[in-house]
Amino acid sequence: MSLQHSTRGTPRPSLTTGGHMGFVHESVLSAPEARPTVRSATRTATPLRIRWVNHASYVPTARDVRLITDPWLFGSAFNNGWDLISEAKFSLDDFREITHIWFSHEHPDHFAPPVLKAIDPTVRANITVLFQETNDHNVLDFCDALGFKVQELRNHRWHALAPGLRVLCGKVPFYDSWLLVETRGLKILNTNDCVVDGEAIAGDIVRHTGTVDVLLTQFSYANWIGNPDDRELREESAHEKLERVKIQVSTFRPTFTVPFASFVYFSHEENRYLNDAINTIDRAHNFIRRETNTTPVVLHPGDEWDIGCDPARQNATALDAYRRDYDLAAKPFRKTSSVSLEELCRLSQAYVARIKSKNSALLMALLALPPLRHFETVTFQLTDLDRVLAFDFKRALRVVEDGSAAAQMSLSSESLAFLLKFDWGYDTLMVNGRFRTSPRDYKRAMKTFYIGPLNNTGRYLHPRTLVDRDFVLRALPKFRLSSPWEPPEDRVFRGGVENANYGVVLQENRVSQERGHHAHLHRLSGFCHRHLVRRRLPSLACAPPILRARFFLRGTVRTTRSSREKAARSPSLFHHVAHNLIQAMDWVPSHRG
Repeated sequence: MSLQHSTRGTPRPSLTTGGHMGFVHESVLSAPEARPTVRSATRTATPLRIRWVNHASYVPTARDVRLITDPWLFGSAFNNGWDLISEAKFSLDDFREITHIWFSHEHPDHFAPPVLKAIDPTVRANITVLFQETNDHNVLDFCDALGFKVQELRNHRWHALAPGLRVLCGKVPFYDSWLLVETRGLKILNTNDCVVDGEAIAGDIVRHTGTVDVLLTQFSYANWIGNPDDRELREESAHEKLERVKIQVSTFRPTFTVPFASFVYFSHEENRYLNDAINTIDRAHNFIRRETNTTPVVLHPGDEWDIGCDPARQNATALDAYRRDYDLAAKPFRKTSSVSLEELCRLSQAYVARIKSKNSALLMALLALPPLRHFETVTFQLTDLDRVLAFDFKRALRVVEDGSAAAQMSLSSESLAFLLKFDWGYDTLMVNGRFRTSPRDYKRAMKTFYIGPLNNTGRYLHPRTLVDRDFVLRALPKFRLSSPWEPPEDRVFRGGVENANYGVVLQENRVSQERGHHAHLHRLSGFCHRHLVRRRLPSLACAPPILRARFFLRGTVRTTRSSREKAARSPSLFHHVAHNLIQAMDWVPSHRG
């Protein structure tokens, strides 16, 4: 049941995630790289117009519906780590014409509370906020309290916004979502930050969307990738982002592709070096023209485009404007505001109490045992206070007076305070890149602080997490394929950097591996789901079918029912439970890269 235009104070029914990820038919994955015939870019304009706002925000207008996506108009994002490349021309008064707002996910460059709070309260009452279904309803509750009307979009279900105009929203775990807008047979697909880095993932989406007329997708990296000396890694990541665009074009087969959701720069003195290899819109435009069979469309804030019209002249004007905007020498860069040691210690104690109150002490204790060694002590070198601090979940934060502990991560007190203050703090730090570390120490910190971002998605270290079907489906691929944060032993990182969950160590998996792996996951997920539903016991005792994932994935596609049931009945030690659980948890922090 979706929430149709509920008003503030109206009770919201309890919903659970119910997305379905089925086996991708081979005919989908083996589709030709591009359409045999691309529809003419000079045809008569369609009844749908796009007004460009900024970054990931635009307004498609049709049938008296004016829907704005991910409006971020001003200010910084990710704890003063990002700013907009171009100044937005869409004003707060322009919201008077808006009928709907859609947010793809909760990252602050998409869901910007300061913008929502700045909208006139009388205007909010006439706008309906659209958001994917979630367990916690945090986004819709927040908007509901501000006076917006709200509507929850059930996963893979069509929702009519007006006669002849409907939208389809799909979730991409752990918190992203895509949106398909359809009117009079015209389809516009917005994949924003969804990690569509393989044909299997793209194929799962196209099962629901079909081929589309317009695709909007991210075109550059947007997270920490190495220390200052590791430019080669950033160049590799930038190229991989463009390859993702190519995968999406070959799968969705759009007539037009709009590169977007990357119109930002790293705007703090501590992370400005990360700008040295970002994809500019010029590079993205040229890549799409050269490497794909689709027409690129480039829009600058304030531009309008009638879908179907030839964008060549408009592209040239927009590209000229962006070249001026990409002059980073003229951009302002933010400075650090120090936080006292006393405040840091207070925040750390509150952080420990908050984490312990939400998660199973037993599972945390099991994960801390060898050889897993999660939640180990992490030491920080505070660059602005010139002090070394150590953190763990037993004693919280403390000063290392004798200097005997070597710092594992270098950052400012402001960044450490943000990490401790919010559940999403570690996620933010990984995106804004305001730190330095080594490959080994990065993983150590991740294994200690991933639990905050996990909790922020409404998931906890608790046995019931093991029966979250979408979560398990997305995490299980890590069991068999090489983990992207575990490079070969002989790989050398200048400056000692790898980018654990964010794709710095880029791997190109063969399509055959993706197909076979997806088939395994589909069979395993279906079996586990039926087993748990039949038992009606979402507890640790019922979890072995999921936790025995390695057994199933090491088998062949022809694994028999009897062997699966035999494995399901076999005992499972708590240590084995913890090991498999944490493999899944390693995928929780942000996937922007």
